[in-house]
Amino acid sequence: MTLVELAVDDLTATTDAYRRLLARNDSAAEYATSNATLRLDRRHLGHRVLFDVADVSSWQTLLERRGLATRNDATAVQVDGLPVGVTEHRASGAEAAPNACDIEGIDHIVFQAAGRDHAVALFGSTLGLDFRLDRPVADGLRQLFFRADDLIVEVLVTPDGVPRTSPPLSLWGIAWATTDIEATQARLSGAGFTVSQVRTGRKPNTRVATVRSPALATRTLIIEPTRSVAAKESS
Repeated sequence: MTLVELAVDDLTATTDAYRRLLARNDSAAEYATSNATLRLDRRHLGHRVLFDVADVSSWQTLLERRGLATRNDATAVQVDGLPVGVTEHRASGAEAAPNACDIEGIDHIVFQAAGRDHAVALFGSTLGLDFRLDRPVADGLRQLFFRADDLIVEVLVTPDGVPRTSPPLSLWGIAWATTDIEATQARLSGAGFTVSQVRTGRKPNTRVATVRSPALATRTLIIEPTRSVAAKESS
């Protein structure tokens, strides 16, 4: 199961924010969803995403053979200088059985990258993710889409030649999948979040709303496929 680790300044506030976002009764520094685990951590300097593998040791050897420096801690290996790596993390017990909620899991995570070729090489060739789509968007930006099991990884690539003002790769945000975006919007507004109006998503056949809260520690979106709308209208 993919592990998304968010570096947080105020663990208490961020834990409470995700308890409310995911409609949990418990406050914890780690929450399992249907397709990923979210971990909140004050020890790291930045966010990182660790993709699930069967054998971390073998993958560390493979990554280093592919020219990447690595560093390991416990059951994870991170690519040195980049917010990605691999893990043998397995959710267990109550963590592996998330509460029933309108938010089912993570629809996709979004990275921002400084160059297309580097992103394709890193996520596709080196980390072994399934490269699904490359499409242009406004102002020379490109969207790359990869699949890691049942989790989508979107990489927003800035045009070549643009002066770099940020790291070459960074976690930009998380899009949470909901089966009923109006219900989720109403629930989150009632839980104290600032939530935008529902709008058509950039991803085809979706509707989205933005959730604004500094305590969430990253940009946050809720997203519903339009097929869910059709199902609601026919019921």
